[in-house]
Amino acid sequence: MTPRKVFSVWLFVVIGLVGCDSSDDDSSGDTSMPDGSDEEIASAPATLLGEWRLDCVLSDPEEPDVEYATQTLTFTDNLSTSEVQYFSDSGCSNLIETVLVESSVVYPEGTAATGLGNASFIDTTLESVLFDGEPLPEEEPNFVNIGQTTYSIFLVVDNLLYLGDIDLNDDGNGIGLNGSTPELRPTSLDQSQPRVRQ
Repeated sequence: MTPRKVFSVWLFVVIGLVGCDSSDDDSSGDTSMPDGSDEEIASAPATLLGEWRLDCVLSDPEEPDVEYATQTLTFTDNLSTSEVQYFSDSGCSNLIETVLVESSVVYPEGTAATGLGNASFIDTTLESVLFDGEPLPEEEPNFVNIGQTTYSIFLVVDNLLYLGDIDLNDDGNGIGLNGSTPELRPTSLDQSQPRVRQ
């Protein structure tokens, strides 16, 4: 696996637990935290639990030579599993590889007002990544950081799961709302690729 491919996988799988930067966002920019510590944790909302699917899409629309992919995202109370299958064709029939990502999940109190409604906060911490059932070879660059937490938002509307719209672009201060810290949590939803409840 090439370094570019590993990075592409990282973007789709890890950032795939949130959305990609798109023009189909709905930010009002308003976020709400409860009084007190941001360490207050809620239990998983029943609307999120279960299996969600993203059908055949370009794994990176800005890189046309990158493969197509499907994603099955499963949430239990405090875990998420993301299975991404990469294909060489736009019909997603010629399988290249399967990537399985497991993350622990917490639901801190707080919401972000969006055009679709109030999106809840969600924090995912990367626990393991397997490429075709094997860990990333030691000689590969470490783009996948076990223990890395992504801070995002989510909202379920009519059996569609909308995830935070990650912005990897410079906001004038050297970084966008990329989910790398609670302060850089996305404030809008990616409406271009909702996951569908199964």
